[in-house]
Amino acid sequence: MNPIIDQKGNTVAYLYNKLLLDVKLQKVKGVVLGNCVFGHKAEPVGKFFNNTFRNLYGDIVAVSTSQYNHEPVINQLDILNGAWKILMEIKTHECTWIPENNEWSNQSFSEFLAARELVFDPESLFA
Repeated sequence: MNPIIDQKGNTVAYLYNKLLLDVKLQKVKGVVLGNCVFGHKAEPVGKFFNNTFRNLYGDIVAVSTSQYNHEPVINQLDILNGAWKILMEIKTHECTWIPENNEWSNQSFSEFLAARELVFDPESLFA
């Protein structure tokens, strides 16, 4: 289990077997399929690559540290059910190409996972 850290250095979640868990290790907040990140909705909210979570604009939302946390998951059955609930809603896991920006997003990790319809405007990349 790896801590997920925001820009201020706070642990905002944990990465556990491709599942994104809340800081209390009780709820699944999202899943990572390949490098595509899914949150509360059945649509991609961003990508995870180079140990970095990026929104659809490529801005950094959080990073996963290589520090391994040995804390056990509180309730394995609840975690698996939460993950299955999200997975059953996903109909396609195609992710758009996302640029690799070095800037941090103003979005919190929770807002990132709750994003519904972030409209991606390719023209914004050239502005």
